[in-house]
Amino acid sequence: MGSSCSSSGYSVEQLDEDVNKKGHKAKSGSSYTSTNGVERKQSSQHQNASPATTVPETKVAPEPVQAAPIPSKPKMKADPSLPSLNNIRENVRPLIYGLINIPLEFQPRVMKIYHSACLTDSVQEREALFREVYPKLRIQCAEQGYELYVSDMRYGVGTEHFKDHSLQKLCKREMKFDCHSFLVLRTFVMFLNEKIGPTVCPPYIPAGQFETLLEGIDVSNDERDLLRRWYLKDENNIPPCYTLQPINMHIENYDDYLKDEETGEWISVAERIIQILRRAMPRDLHDIYLKPVLEEEIIKGVMQNGFSDSLVHVNRTFTDITDSLDQPAVKNYYDLVCGQRDDQGRTKVRELVSVVSNKVTSDNSISLVTPWYESGINPKQNKEHGRYIQELCDKYYSVMGKIIDSAIQQRKEFDIQQGPKGISDRLYDELVHHTLVCNKHTESFHGRQEVLSKFQQYVVQEKGTIHPLVLHGPVGCGASALAAMAVKQCRSFPGWEDCVCVFRFAGTSPESFTLEQVLHSAVTQICFAYGLHLSLASKSIKEYSKLLPKLLEQVKPSRPLLVVLDGLHKLSAPNLDWLPKELPPNVRIILTANAETLSSLKKHLPESSSYIEVPPLTEEESMAILDHVLKVASRTTTSQQREQVRQACKKCPFPVYATMVSQLASMLSSYGPDIAAMLRPTIREQIVTIFESAESKYGNECIGCVFGFITSSRCGLTPAEVNDLLTGDDIVLKFTHCQANANAPPSLFARICCDMEPFLQLTVHQGAILTNWKHDIVREVARARYIPIPEYTKLFFNHMHNYFSGGMAKERLVISQSLKYGDIYNTRKLLELPYHLLQAKGALEMKEQCMCNLDWLCAKVISMGVDHGLADTEMLGNAGQSVSTLQDFLELAAFALDQDVKQLGMQLISRVPDLGKNSQELKRLYDAFMKSKATYLLPTSQCLLSIDQRDNSVHQVSYTPRFGGLYRLKCDVNHIVSLASEQGEIQVWDTIKTEVVRTLKGISQPKDLRIVDDFKAVVLCNRELKVYNLDSGSLESKLKGVLNVKMPYYGMHDSDHAVALSRNRMYVNLMNIHTGDMAATFKVGEDRFLNSLLVSDNGEICVCGDEVQKPFPLLVWDLPNRKLIHDLRIPQHEFLTKMSAITADGHYVVSVCREVDVQAPNFLIVYDLQSGQLFKKWKPDYSTTAVDISSVGQCVVSALADGSIWVWDLVAGACRHALAGHCYPVDKIALSQDGTRCITYDSTGVEGTVKLWDIKNGLCLGVFTPDVPLSCCEISADGEKVFVALGDQEDIVVLQLHSSDGNVKQHTPSVYGDNTLIGKVFDLSAAG
Repeated sequence: MGSSCSSSGYSVEQLDEDVNKKGHKAKSGSSYTSTNGVERKQSSQHQNASPATTVPETKVAPEPVQAAPIPSKPKMKADPSLPSLNNIRENVRPLIYGLINIPLEFQPRVMKIYHSACLTDSVQEREALFREVYPKLRIQCAEQGYELYVSDMRYGVGTEHFKDHSLQKLCKREMKFDCHSFLVLRTFVMFLNEKIGPTVCPPYIPAGQFETLLEGIDVSNDERDLLRRWYLKDENNIPPCYTLQPINMHIENYDDYLKDEETGEWISVAERIIQILRRAMPRDLHDIYLKPVLEEEIIKGVMQNGFSDSLVHVNRTFTDITDSLDQPAVKNYYDLVCGQRDDQGRTKVRELVSVVSNKVTSDNSISLVTPWYESGINPKQNKEHGRYIQELCDKYYSVMGKIIDSAIQQRKEFDIQQGPKGISDRLYDELVHHTLVCNKHTESFHGRQEVLSKFQQYVVQEKGTIHPLVLHGPVGCGASALAAMAVKQCRSFPGWEDCVCVFRFAGTSPESFTLEQVLHSAVTQICFAYGLHLSLASKSIKEYSKLLPKLLEQVKPSRPLLVVLDGLHKLSAPNLDWLPKELPPNVRIILTANAETLSSLKKHLPESSSYIEVPPLTEEESMAILDHVLKVASRTTTSQQREQVRQACKKCPFPVYATMVSQLASMLSSYGPDIAAMLRPTIREQIVTIFESAESKYGNECIGCVFGFITSSRCGLTPAEVNDLLTGDDIVLKFTHCQANANAPPSLFARICCDMEPFLQLTVHQGAILTNWKHDIVREVARARYIPIPEYTKLFFNHMHNYFSGGMAKERLVISQSLKYGDIYNTRKLLELPYHLLQAKGALEMKEQCMCNLDWLCAKVISMGVDHGLADTEMLGNAGQSVSTLQDFLELAAFALDQDVKQLGMQLISRVPDLGKNSQELKRLYDAFMKSKATYLLPTSQCLLSIDQRDNSVHQVSYTPRFGGLYRLKCDVNHIVSLASEQGEIQVWDTIKTEVVRTLKGISQPKDLRIVDDFKAVVLCNRELKVYNLDSGSLESKLKGVLNVKMPYYGMHDSDHAVALSRNRMYVNLMNIHTGDMAATFKVGEDRFLNSLLVSDNGEICVCGDEVQKPFPLLVWDLPNRKLIHDLRIPQHEFLTKMSAITADGHYVVSVCREVDVQAPNFLIVYDLQSGQLFKKWKPDYSTTAVDISSVGQCVVSALADGSIWVWDLVAGACRHALAGHCYPVDKIALSQDGTRCITYDSTGVEGTVKLWDIKNGLCLGVFTPDVPLSCCEISADGEKVFVALGDQEDIVVLQLHSSDGNVKQHTPSVYGDNTLIGKVFDLSAAG
């Protein structure tokens, strides 16, 4: 944390500040990017008028970072050997490079509903909604991947819970949180009937105004004394103000067990204070200080919400009440004065209703009428009230359901507008998280210049051997903040202006709890930054010891690399072999560690120059932390308080301690108790004091439960989860005003978070906003205090297990914990349950229910990645050989399973020999997979690394692909042709035996080929076209002329003629492949250049793109008749002919098209080439990256930038299937001969996965992700096999489709050509 008052994680205000800092504004109704901060500016305009804006909150947004902003589009030096990252969204690239002072976009999936109501009014209505409606709405949200949280600060509580006058402050905080830009939905629900509620005493009044009304207005001494008794001047506030004292300061026994006389005494005092202030204050101040809480809340909610479609008004009208005003229950529903309706209150209600009516849409307004009964609303006793409550629930469910669906739809539209990120959501969220943590550390950093100078010396050193640098010190020394400063300053170091900075703050997110997780995400980021294959990021710790040095050697001088890993001691790493002892010249690694890890590090890195010990804070640095905290809170201290803080920090000179006591000092009034009594000499003792303060306020039982739940959670809890857990705890419920088996009041956790905010952090994971302890040491102290003995530990973990397993939902009003909600996996259950199951039931139960459960494992991998599955196996520890084998398998198959878990069966067969013998658990998984009747692709030869081979494997970082293309033959389904450019080879393969039957070598630079028949091909050799006989291994002819260097496009007209683009791209030439002579020439016109060429399989139609004419046209030739038949154009559009395809019969052509000068996704057009008319036009949400077409299958298949595969019906014109496809965009599609199946893959190697699709029925039939990158793929004519070439391997791989019943289509073997030439190698180097 350095000399910083910040720490890992971020508070509510920090989330808002960081997201809003750059002024991005989102769509109406759904704010997902940052807003322009108008709300914050508006509230600041009233600082002099409203004391509530000047008094200190527990925590407010920190001051802006002073460093100059770094542009979101990094200006990296051009280096052709490095990737440009153009396939990654522009505002995501800075995260890959490691820039921190950038606009950030959150992606939580949280919806919040805020209730605004009187304390006593609408109690039964709100209880009914919590009981009948919200459980269904929570499921509705969960089924679409969102969490619903309902905030009601008055539900289940009484006035005694706000004896410190915190209700207004709490409501403002919750509404502020409600307006946070990262919430998908923020709905403000007003239960506004006939009661406005009492005016409350203002909690703060600026000193100047208070003293003026005391001295300038004629009030009696008794009244003046009453005000002075209840309002004390706080000189520590900026500006000074008079603060209303807690009720129990002057009224004894005013606690949670109230007697009527004590309540009445305060009510009498409060009414008298309000009367005095009303007379004494100028009229214009009444609306500022003398306003009912409900009125202020509704005005703020309606005026500042900004979206009428997320405002809801619930109104109830009683009949037959005129003659019943004297009944006791009436006061809960009406404002009364001396037994009569309060005219002033009635007027305010009418005014508010008028304001609300103008803002709330008619669809969102619920007005109901019900008769009055003496006991008030009582559905159990009165049938009419029961019907009224049921009608309310039905209408409310309908209204809120539509609002939720609309918000989700808007979120989807927003995501579509943003476009694909180009990286996975998991990596994106992790990069955003650590960037926020880094910013939090650096924004309030002070001093430590000596250490920062050593950082610069280490990074810029050019001589000698370079080792990793280790920063170490005791708990709370500030190493994390120093690490963050290294990230912030590295680009100011000479020669490191264009560096990539990869940084992780271990343990601050669920994706950084283990070393495997940290290395996986860090290496993935490095792979993107330097263009390396992503499979390198899915290795075991043992494999990284061999691989990481080779990977770091790929770093170029033009883009050096700084890796910063904070908190090495938080990661359970058995050894440090993965950490390179020496670094390449362009790489630096900075680590932070505590004393326990330091001894292991020194054994691994013995050089003394590799270590920097963090020095204690100086007195000036400690006081700088205090000054920063006070400035943020708009507070100061007395000279005595400041001196006491100074002396305490001298005894414990650590940033964490200085921050804690500074936060404490910021909450002290100038008239309050001596701070010295609250200070303790150590960090741990100071934390205990903080806990004791919370216990005295909320009770030992409540605090013990809340803090115990947070402490025993694996990764933190959402507010909705905490409320559910409290709902299931009878100890907590007995301290509330809730009915039996009702929900716990949301205000309880909200109040505790408000008070404890400096010590809590918020983390976004898988769309959920988790609350956890900010500091590890706070968690340690909490564990020792609230879970001190095994019995307590068992109690908490059993409770958590009961909740996340779904058992609690059978008894209480909490959400059911299904493995899936609809099609959405319950990631919170998947993350938390194994941990609590292990602690509560033991390793065997956890292994049986999770690790050996196919449904569970697949759900875990699909939704969270193999890393989390490995983290679960790591929790099991030494649980036997079978678990060890399971872990080995998951490590080997991690990259493949992360791409698609459908490969599980194939991966098990290929990687685990003697499956049943090695691991019964894996055998059970395999058996369950086979019972699922899933189809899969299985290699016919061993091509994947088995668990027995992993120790002897050779780890390569980069590959030079051997094969440049695979080509199926016209009629022969048992053989395929491969082309190896660098080797100058063409080979014919027997796909049943996976053997080479012909090899033609010595061919000069073969780049591409076109099959003439089963034994003949036209080969592009450099820029020449040559005809080879593949059976006899001979050169038959050379075609005259050469092709264009950059666009050597050609195809086949018939078995005797080839069609090719001329060298100058102004002609299309028809050439005789036997004589090599020109048979015909097609000229477009003067100064017109062609940029593409497509020839139908029947050879009758040729389509070319013209890049000169504006807009770019498509030119269509009838090859048999040698004439141009169509010149196809669309005004203001251009064809992207690199992504186009033509049907085999030449009937249709499909091309990607885009609007000129319009920033929008491209789209698809289909032309009927017989008529020349535009036949179909499709505009999917994202741009197309690849396309193919089949007239036999009557479909067009397109790949989109989000990785999905779309199948369009060529006849009906509709989308036949939208298939969740790849993790990254693909650029290759190949169709089977009948157009019913296809393969899709990414030839650039980013994803490294090929998928086989049944496009007729919209099914994924099989997936294959090899250990090394794919170089090229082809599908067999019947769609039963897939042929792939891998990296620099000499053999192709044949993948056979296995049906759901395990059967394989058998192909009758056949001999290729002359039987006597099987396996023959022909050297054609002398043939020319």
